[in-house]
Amino acid sequence: MRVRPRILLQSHVDRAGHTRDCLGDLEQFEETEHWHSRDAFLREARGRLAQGEHVYTRVEEGVLLGWIWLIDRQKRAYLSDVAQYYDFDQDSAVIYGSYVHPMARGRGLYRKGVEKAVYDAVQDPSTSVVHTAIVPSNAAPIRVVESIGFTLK
Repeated sequence: MRVRPRILLQSHVDRAGHTRDCLGDLEQFEETEHWHSRDAFLREARGRLAQGEHVYTRVEEGVLLGWIWLIDRQKRAYLSDVAQYYDFDQDSAVIYGSYVHPMARGRGLYRKGVEKAVYDAVQDPSTSVVHTAIVPSNAAPIRVVESIGFTLK
């Protein structure tokens, strides 16, 4: 899915509550799913930050409630869910790797994180498009990004 920057520059963006690139926030991670190992999560997060990726986090009362990743420029990615590579448009930003803690679902944190990441991505005037990829069976985030202005490609 993709969104053209001009769509989001004209819309109201509520960016309150999300922090960018805060390792301290990521260190509040709790294992809430069987596939989330704390050590693996933090190792991967540190590696992504070291590579220049950005993370948007939301912490309340010492609990990491959600995160979403942004890559300012990406040319190609391997999409493991469909076992294929995808080549992005030139000057593309990519939003991926989001999660919302079970106790925070239904509060709009995913929407606010996507809006914040898109807003920041389009502050670079050379960004021509922002992409995201969502597994087709995950209907809720698809509805959210479509309501923000993303379109299926």
